[in-house]
Amino acid sequence: MWINDLFPGDDYRYEDGSTLINFGILSDMRRLCRHERNSFALHTGGAVSDYRQHLVTFRERWSLSQKHIRIRSIITDHRELCIMRRLIFLLMLCTANFLSAQPGEINPLNLQFSGQLHPLFRYQTSDYTQLDLPFRIASGEVEGRLGELEIRGRGVLETRWSEIQFMEPVLRELYLHWHPEFGEVKIGKVIHHWGLADGWNPTDNLSPYNFYYLFESGAERKLGELSLNMTINFGHWDLETVVVNAHRPNVLPWDEEDFPLVPTFDPRNQLISRGDELQYGIRLNGNLQGIDFSTSYFRGFDHMPGIIGADILPGEPIPVFTRPEFKHGYRKTDVYGLDAAGMLGDLAIRAEGAFFRTKNDYRPGLFDVKRSLTGNYIEYILQLEYIFSNDLAVTGQIMGREHFTVTGVALDDITQIADAAGEYEEADLSGDFLPGMGIPYLYFARQLAGLSARKTYLESRLDLRGFGLVGVEEPGAYLGIQSYYRAFRSVEIQLGYLHVFKGEQPDNVFSRLKDFSHFSFRMIFPIQ
Repeated sequence: MWINDLFPGDDYRYEDGSTLINFGILSDMRRLCRHERNSFALHTGGAVSDYRQHLVTFRERWSLSQKHIRIRSIITDHRELCIMRRLIFLLMLCTANFLSAQPGEINPLNLQFSGQLHPLFRYQTSDYTQLDLPFRIASGEVEGRLGELEIRGRGVLETRWSEIQFMEPVLRELYLHWHPEFGEVKIGKVIHHWGLADGWNPTDNLSPYNFYYLFESGAERKLGELSLNMTINFGHWDLETVVVNAHRPNVLPWDEEDFPLVPTFDPRNQLISRGDELQYGIRLNGNLQGIDFSTSYFRGFDHMPGIIGADILPGEPIPVFTRPEFKHGYRKTDVYGLDAAGMLGDLAIRAEGAFFRTKNDYRPGLFDVKRSLTGNYIEYILQLEYIFSNDLAVTGQIMGREHFTVTGVALDDITQIADAAGEYEEADLSGDFLPGMGIPYLYFARQLAGLSARKTYLESRLDLRGFGLVGVEEPGAYLGIQSYYRAFRSVEIQLGYLHVFKGEQPDNVFSRLKDFSHFSFRMIFPIQ
């Protein structure tokens, strides 16, 4: 934890034990800056505008101290919390395993437990060293039922091989599932999924992504949200409403040299959280003459951070030697979705599109300015799937994003000068705009094409899969092959290889993954 993570009432110290400061709350740093500003003018006799040069030196000292200061009390609390989480996880695991074997009054909910151990080994092809990235070494599920009420839970143990002694228990889902006559109701921590395309869905924005697991499948890529979900049945149609109690951004792999799928800017020093602001969505889905169809609306906040403002005094010119600190946050976004799936002979067709309306609604304070930005854009995916007579299934996808209108303040304008009103001239930012929602890969690329194939052998005990993703507008690709073999006693062995062909542009998705080519090996053992 660094100085940016200050909490009220804590005593913060240097690593050598000497007292650093006791702000009480991070916002007091702003008052400290104001105090320094007034003191400078009072003791030097200089104008307030001369304070900017002094502020540069002050910021440099502050930035340097950030790199060397750790907060002991928070680290200690975090370690104690991790130990407590592990104990609770083990207690829940043992309790669920015990109750699943007990009938009658001891187990009135008829709880059933299942689990797996699945260690994962990944070695880079460049130097055969192990990829030191997080993975889930174990998982467990519990289910129970009492009349029309179900309880479902799922947890995992996350770790990395360099820190194998520190296994972090993570509760992925835990919710009540009620089945009344009118439909169904879910309340609790749920991983939501919208959309009819396989794998990637531009309309699926209720649950954020964990970028460490983008190469996993389905719900394993996403994070659970504390929410209320209600579905009402109208014959062949379902009306689903979801309310999420707080905003949660994507988990990004910061400081990972082998997997740097992060923005080009680092928002962690000046990141403004949305906290417990509500998000909600509504979806109508059904069947029209043999075609599955749905339309949806979602209002929430971006899962990827963007630049929303800067520490600049409105109405004053900014000296060339001064670079303001940008503020980062999450724009408010409305998403209108439409998707359909059907058959054309033996060819399965799935299409999905979403229209995004995003706006920076940040409210600046006295000593900063807002970066005006409004954007309208779409993301889409088209999927074709065909199964040959020998049961070989081949799937092709093309996905992309297009910008309609994106207007706002260019970063160079913010960096250089403000006019007398504290406002900036707006410009067309379509070329530099980055989306905050939708398909994760489309944050790094404008258009991609994917191809996959699957074939089973030995009475479906051996499953072979091949997959690839290619840049359409920018060169680059990755290709992979994966095998799944179900051996004795339900033990599964997985072998895989992934090779990345880097692109020409340094910031596209393939150039960022240039060191991610690797072999993988995983064994899955059931826990009874």
